[in-house]
Amino acid sequence: MKVPLLALVLSQFLGFGIATDIFFTTKDYTYQREIQAPYETVLKIVRDPVVFSSHSLLFKSIERDTSTAEPDWYTITERLPLLGPIESSLTFRAKLVPLENGLDADVDAALGTALKSVYTVERGDVGKSVVKELTTVKALTIAFSYVYDNMKTNHVGLWDNIASEVEK
Repeated sequence: MKVPLLALVLSQFLGFGIATDIFFTTKDYTYQREIQAPYETVLKIVRDPVVFSSHSLLFKSIERDTSTAEPDWYTITERLPLLGPIESSLTFRAKLVPLENGLDADVDAALGTALKSVYTVERGDVGKSVVKELTTVKALTIAFSYVYDNMKTNHVGLWDNIASEVEK
């Protein structure tokens, strides 16, 4: 686990050794919705890391991470909303592994932020699919509300974008 330097320094100063989890908050997020499109159509999007990621509301770019020999690692750049119209960019690494019924994602972002997600697609009624998401978010406690709220908004928007594409 990568630990931010500031957290290490503070933990040493406060006498906590390297037990830096006191600086972080972790919370699970679950989401489920029906999409009015065939299972195969939705699954094809979810299993493709590049196509799936490009549906994010914050998406700017995605590239295979060539700094590692391990497969399935990507470098993703997204917009980072700050205040009103002011925004920046955030680049992070993600391991995106296609599953038989979806996608497994591990994200390592700035300041020790980490997300672990499993996205799955199930057959719904005729011509429909059910998508499910379980994401565990870990972030610095002082930034947790910002990280979690932005993640929720972005992930719902991602599913909205996929639905609007396939429900035409």
